[in-house]
Amino acid sequence: MGDLSENADYHKAKEDQGFLEGRIQEIEAVLRTAVIVEKTHSDVVIVGSRVTVQEDNYDPEVYDVVGVKEPIRAKTRYPTSPHRKSPDGS
Repeated sequence: MGDLSENADYHKAKEDQGFLEGRIQEIEAVLRTAVIVEKTHSDVVIVGSRVTVQEDNYDPEVYDVVGVKEPIRAKTRYPTSPHRKSPDGS
């Protein structure tokens, strides 16, 4: 029987392995159900749209509308976001 520190390292490695295996399963599920969104020029905002908003005397701001599994980065909006509003503010 090994000493306690070897045992702790083993248990930590098993815990890390379990986490990584779960993450792999999650990513595989996302990839199985992924849908490629074709870019179009339209007046309708959908996932994959890039929207430019300009108010009065302010500089224009560009936002990408992304799905909930997309990595968070600056200037993105989720379709289910509480900040979701139409360009007219409604």
